[in-house]
Amino acid sequence: MTDVRVTHIGGPTLLIEVDGWQLLTDPTFDAPGRTYRFGWGTASRKLTGPALPAESLGDLDAVLLTHDHHADNLDDAGRVLLPTAGRVVTTVAGSRRLGAGTIGLAPWQHTTLTAPGRPTIEVTATPCRHGPPLSRPVVGEVTGFVLRWAGQRHGPLWITGDTVLYDGVRQVADRFGIGTVVLHLGAVRFGRTGALRYTMTAAEGAELCRLVGAHSVLPVHYEGWSHFSEGRQAVEAAFAAAPATVRASLRLAHPRHGQLPHGLTGPGWRWNLPPPPGRALPDGCVRSGPSWIWAYPDGSLRCSERPSRTRRTGRTAIVSNPARRSPSESPTAKQRRVWDRSAPSYDRQIAFLERVQFAGGREWLGDRVRGRVLEVAIGTGRNLPYYPADATLTGVELSPAMLDIARRRAAELGRAVDLREGDAERLPFASASFDTVVCALSLCSIPHPAQAIDEMKRVLVPGGRLLLLDHVASTWPPVRAAQWLLERVTVRVAGEYFTRRQLPLVRAAGFTIVEAERLKAGTVERVHAVKSA
Repeated sequence: MTDVRVTHIGGPTLLIEVDGWQLLTDPTFDAPGRTYRFGWGTASRKLTGPALPAESLGDLDAVLLTHDHHADNLDDAGRVLLPTAGRVVTTVAGSRRLGAGTIGLAPWQHTTLTAPGRPTIEVTATPCRHGPPLSRPVVGEVTGFVLRWAGQRHGPLWITGDTVLYDGVRQVADRFGIGTVVLHLGAVRFGRTGALRYTMTAAEGAELCRLVGAHSVLPVHYEGWSHFSEGRQAVEAAFAAAPATVRASLRLAHPRHGQLPHGLTGPGWRWNLPPPPGRALPDGCVRSGPSWIWAYPDGSLRCSERPSRTRRTGRTAIVSNPARRSPSESPTAKQRRVWDRSAPSYDRQIAFLERVQFAGGREWLGDRVRGRVLEVAIGTGRNLPYYPADATLTGVELSPAMLDIARRRAAELGRAVDLREGDAERLPFASASFDTVVCALSLCSIPHPAQAIDEMKRVLVPGGRLLLLDHVASTWPPVRAAQWLLERVTVRVAGEYFTRRQLPLVRAAGFTIVEAERLKAGTVERVHAVKSA
């Protein structure tokens, strides 16, 4: 178990304390009021000073410097601090400029921080593009960082760095099951370069968090400088408009009732959430001044009061003339209605997509199942012909109409199948009940896929297999853009997403990936994972 605490000092500057380690990101400790030149006629004025003076930090084990050539990420006082840190990890170009004692990493390269009696921390550099396409020769190299150590409950911590949303950033979700995102925002703009942006907008940040599926999101780098075109209000609005899982992940730091946690002197704060009236301090949190500090004994941001979630289940939708929704209809009732109405024509409609889009997918699933098999969102039972004869089959399905068709199909095949009405996010089975769990073309429309995957893990025996087949966000930008446009209709009508990605959620749940492959311009993904023994 590792103790973790994150303190926001200002701008992009964080103090990350991990079980004895003290790590500082992008040191900025100059007083406010000064204007800094960034080159090519661009400049910005610092509006607020640091929440903590540099001399109060004590011994620093490492500085994680996303880039050294812009003063909003490394100012004069920050440069004075660098020689006092045990290590400085930055870009390759930054390492050449800063000289001895620094470690320069290219994207996907990593280094390790080791010390007796502390967990080893692996630091991996991640891609950034600090501006529009082809701007790197002008704006210079920037990097993000993924931090991994033993005891992280929900997955690695990712510091995005100053970047726009582009394919290099999306690749991080493919490689790591991120648990916590430190999200650099601000939508940086300069009058001289017009509408060009040099960091993510709040809306892009929310979209990235939806793709990543992180448990916790910590926004930074959006206040305190004049070149930020979006501030706190934009962050709140963008996440309020995001899906429920993204809204629930936001940890927007702020002082309560005009007070700051003990020891903070400026606009910064520790991530905190006071317990609701009449409630005791959540387990794992500690007291600091008038606020609760985020302190996570298991390496995760778990001391939060998460909003209740509505549970429902779906699958790949082919929507035709959906029924009108009652104003009082719950999301679960909406899903049941959509699939009950679609059931009579579902087999005919999905057959075409199986030939041209998902060809071989059901055979792939059937070849890998073993023992006691649970199919989540079994639908009309189209996988039943592909399961081996010696498999013991159970299926769970939300829609009674779909389930009736599955029963008829099982009878026609002569297969004994235990078919039950139920919810993917609240499976009606005891823990460790199945050797294999299958979910095909359904996580695309389950409102909280991470919760469903956690349930699948719960009902698997140690060493059990998880087999997934679904459509996901394409690796080709034009196709992904078309998927995004299609979602404007399908999410509203049937709750179906085309730009989701399940693999990061599987990793974040603690599964070991055995196979993962993407087909059809990256729009189809097959995942074979196992639950740790």
